[in-house]
Amino acid sequence: MRRWITIFISVSLMVCIALRAFAQDDTGNLLETLPAGERTDFSVTIPAGKIDPETFIPVSVIKGSSPGPKVLMVAGVHGYEFAPILAAKRLAEEIEPKQLSGTLIIVRIAHIMTQPL
Repeated sequence: MRRWITIFISVSLMVCIALRAFAQDDTGNLLETLPAGERTDFSVTIPAGKIDPETFIPVSVIKGSSPGPKVLMVAGVHGYEFAPILAAKRLAEEIEPKQLSGTLIIVRIAHIMTQPL
């Protein structure tokens, strides 16, 4: 049960980070600082809990060369379901940012399994 609570909190944190990135204010909007027409990869660190080790959530942001909609895609909520994780990874690698309008945020693995089930 504790593990599922950790998963829920981790995914909620990721969604909050993404929503914050969409904010339209002058306090350092993440999406505004990324270069247009490029892909940026980074990890969000999730600190260790009482029983869970520290982990991370890998994220890819693909910002198109022209303005457009912002889309958030989350894969790997269940860390043992490999097909969506691999699909998200391939999608992030194959999209050509210079041909994209808008921004695509891909959370490639929302829950990295650090312990066996």
